Amino acid sequence: MADIGHIEIRLLRPGEERFWAVCGAPPGEVDELVKRFSEYRAAHPDDPRCFIVATDGDRILGKLLGRVIHSELYLIDSVVVEEGVDYGAVGRPLIEYARGAFSEGAVEAMTGGKVGEAGLERLLRDVGYTVYIEKAFVERDVTGYRSPYDDPFDYVTFAEVGRDAFVETLSCIYVGNPNRDAGEPGSDFDAMVEYAGAAFAPNAWKLAYYEGTVAGLVLPQLYPEVPDEGSLFYFGVVPALRGRGHGKVLHARGLENLARAGATRYFGSTDVLNEPVLRIFEAHGCKQTRIRRLFRYAGTGE
Repeated sequence: MADIGHIEIRLLRPGEERFWAVCGAPPGEVDELVKRFSEYRAAHPDDPRCFIVATDGDRILGKLLGRVIHSELYLIDSVVVEEGVDYGAVGRPLIEYARGAFSEGAVEAMTGGKVGEAGLERLLRDVGYTVYIEKAFVERDVTGYRSPYDDPFDYVTFAEVGRDAFVETLSCIYVGNPNRDAGEPGSDFDAMVEYAGAAFAPNAWKLAYYEGTVAGLVLPQLYPEVPDEGSLFYFGVVPALRGRGHGKVLHARGLENLARAGATRYFGSTDVLNEPVLRIFEAHGCKQTRIRRLFRYAGTGE
């Protein structure tokens, strides 16, 4: 291992795109990475706490890439260190800095789908993080998609009935739901609206009624940063109407609405314990792309 002098952990400064890109990158790819990173930062003025570096003088030792999901959640995406540098010696203070920098909310971490993550998972466990959910991620082309089902539902939109009706329905859907990341329904709903940002379309989020009774909801949403891609921020059926195939109808309706709004690609995810939704993904031709582990801080590691 290369000798490490004094490690300084700090936020990436403006104009240091190359400084960021060289860490962990083959020399022949640095110029392209600098270009892409510069364009990304220009188009997305992210919270500066998303880009944290470990330095020894004018030498970069490692970097942490994060994301502010919403006002109370920061997510660590990756920790990269220079070749020959001790991963734990640099990665540990990067993670601890992120936790201190985002002290107003939870700091979680996500792995899955990236090369070389075994080291990060070991480090997260060492510093007190535990896996609290594993999620399966899927995608499919939705260009021109139309639902194959006779839809038995009547729909009302968020624009028509407002937040309270949606939160009440979400609360009902949460009963018996196997998704381990379900929180307080009102807070979860508000976080989804916040994430949708300027792309939030209140006429697209819908409550479904079956024979005059609320049956479920579906929240199709284009990504604010990539308008030809989208997801269903949530879809689900109330407990009394489960087991009748209604979930398939709602999912298909959501895919159709995304396609009509201009999406060509759908991305979805669910807890690996949510077998009904996994079966719906399979029935609708969604290809599983990765399993991601979400880590939550449980206490100080040794």
